[in-house]
Amino acid sequence: METDFPDVLGNDKGTYFIEVLLRTIAQDSWASLEHQMKYKHDIKNPEMITRELKRCADELAS
Repeated sequence: METDFPDVLGNDKGTYFIEVLLRTIAQDSWASLEHQMKYKHDIKNPEMITRELKRCADELAS
């Protein structure tokens, strides 16, 4: 996507290429869940969480 607008410093307008990312509610929910499980807590066995998340992702994909 291409758009014209002043840069963040308020300088002259220019042409900037931007990327717009869209994701489904399911993708957003999964990302939120994964973040909460992997990064928000002191986990004694992070490998187990990673394996379980992969197993769930594989199950959802099949």
